[in-house]
Amino acid sequence: MKRWGIKLKSTDILGYEKIKIRQNKSNIVGRIKLILLLFILIALSLGSSQKLPKLTQAKVNKVLDGNTLEVLLNNKVEKIRFAGVECPEINKPYGEEAFNFVKNQLLGKKIYLEFDTELRDKYKRIQAYVWIEEPKELTEKEIKSKMFNAILLSEGFAQVITTSSNMKYTKFFLNLQKIAKENNKGLWKKEKEVKTSSIIVYITETGKKYHREGCKYLEESKIPISLEEAKRRGYKPCKICKPSE
Repeated sequence: MKRWGIKLKSTDILGYEKIKIRQNKSNIVGRIKLILLLFILIALSLGSSQKLPKLTQAKVNKVLDGNTLEVLLNNKVEKIRFAGVECPEINKPYGEEAFNFVKNQLLGKKIYLEFDTELRDKYKRIQAYVWIEEPKELTEKEIKSKMFNAILLSEGFAQVITTSSNMKYTKFFLNLQKIAKENNKGLWKKEKEVKTSSIIVYITETGKKYHREGCKYLEESKIPISLEEAKRRGYKPCKICKPSE
């Protein structure tokens, strides 16, 4: 074969093609290795993000209220506050039910504590995610069934709070709260059952608005009245303090 003044033998062409085939095979093998390496790195990164939390064992000696436990932790008595959630106070709607639920489920039991970024609150209580069993893996199913903070939300005994930097499970907690609300669970059912006759607002001697306690327009006079009665008399909600409607 002759091209551009160069005479090539058929054996030369075949040799060139064999070299080219080997190079192509080498490139394909290299790409496969690279893809496999990427898959391994992705798998490792996913595994590390879902690693099991470090837990500390404790025993519940006393349930102080729906939010607070007294436990024996490392041979020392400590108060534990459920992180990221809040039950109603015992004198508030559904507060007694929440307290009894916590007491029945946890008193005298062994628990496992997971800590977040902010260990103690302003009352020196340890803030923790309380596990009733050690999770086998960190999945939604395991959290819903084994973390007591999540159980309180799912059953409608608590609501989400974001007043500290302990936010590890906040997104998941908010979803549980949303589902509990939609299903009228616990305190969310109670909330809908509260009648306007039980809600207290305040009016003044001369005004035509009703107010929340503490509103600046209540400095001169402050007369308590039920929301139902305030509406019946034609009072309108204050646009400054925005009371219940």
